[in-house]
Amino acid sequence: MNIEILNSKTRLENDRASLLPFENQRNIELKEIIYDKGIWEFMGMHMKNEKDFENYLTNTIKNKDNGICYPFLVIDKKND
Repeated sequence: MNIEILNSKTRLENDRASLLPFENQRNIELKEIIYDKGIWEFMGMHMKNEKDFENYLTNTIKNKDNGICYPFLVIDKKND
């Protein structure tokens, strides 16, 4: 399987949303919203504390680096 795409900086965008590659550098922005229960309602996991957040970041970056997934941050352009 060709996983070169996982090393790219693919950005998907339309008038309503931007999908940005998940990168650890954006964790400060993510931390501002990560504990909102509505985000996790259909994900099968919950962010309750700092340890949950750190585990999520570590696992997401590790899975990306191992070629398991290509995670995105979804930005609502209307509400930023």
